[in-house]
Formats: sequence, structure tokens, C-alpha cells
Amino acid sequence: MMLGIAVVFDGLQMLITAITTGLATATAAALAATIVGIPAAPVVGISITAIGAIASWLLGATAGMTFLLWFSHYHIHFSTVRVISYAAGGIVELVPYANMIPAWTMTVGYFVLSNYLQTAPSSHTQTEV
Repeated sequence: MMLGIAVVFDGLQMLITAITTGLATATAAALAATIVGIPAAPVVGISITAIGAIASWLLGATAGMTFLLWFSHYHIHFSTVRVISYAAGGIVELVPYANMIPAWTMTVGYFVLSNYLQTAPSSHTQTEV
């Protein structure tokens, strides 16, 4: 379930980035096509891109806090490697255009897999008769 939510967050961020980039490019091209709109084209394009970057950043920060609360609720221990991977996933998600990489999905997947491997009984243990 947690991995599914991570995929949704990453998909939404990718969608926001793609839509705002497309809107900025289309608006700038439409304004540049008219002689009067040429000076306004860069301003509008940058504004739309900035709105998308802010929305994507807020979504990434929300995802980070959601997963942090979720992990603490389930008492998942944060080792040094987990803290580094969580921080790296968060940093990637906060950088515009780099957030199209599914960093939260990879981070949550790593947490789920490593937690499972730590808590799963080993198949190599021998039972005494």
C-alpha cells in the first residue's frame, strides 16, 4: 500500500512538471507569434514554470512528511543508510525536472524491502528435533 502511494505521488509530480512545461512552451510560442506579445512571452512562460515548480515542490514535501509519519507510526528504525537514502530521495524530489525520477517510489521500496528482510524469518535456520 505504501509503495502504491509513492507511485501516485511520483506520477503526480511528473504530470505537474510535464503539464506546466507544456503550458509554458505553448503560451510563450503563442505570445511570440504576435508582435505585441513578444516582450511578454518570457515572463508568462517563466511564471507558468514557476507555478508548476512550486506545486511540485509542495507535493514532494507533502509526500516526504507523509512517509516519515507513516514510517514512525509503524516503528521502522532509521539506520544511517536509511536516513541517507531518505534524504537523497527527498532532495531529488525537490529539484525541478529531476523530480520526474521516481525517487519516492525507490526510497519507499527500499524501506519496505529492507524492513521485510530484517523482520522475515530466515529460511536457513535449523530447528532442533
